Amino acid sequence: MLSHIDLPALGTTFPMPVFIIQGKEDLLTMPTVTKAYFDRIKAPTKKYILLDKVGHDPNPLMVDAQFQVLKTQIAPLVHD
Repeated sequence: MLSHIDLPALGTTFPMPVFIIQGKEDLLTMPTVTKAYFDRIKAPTKKYILLDKVGHDPNPLMVDAQFQVLKTQIAPLVHD
């Protein structure tokens, strides 16, 4: 995947919160690559979450982490 996507070309400045949830065992999108990109990001809020025993494909640990970020980090930011 790294050979096809230039993450910095997608942008590094975002007007909204940015959360990257990364599997520590991901062999397609290496944590070192996503962390380096994350470190360059400028956003009002940002968080890098590295999950043990998680690879690239969705699994219960990843889905649970995504739900927790939505519930605890993003939902409080949403205004009616």
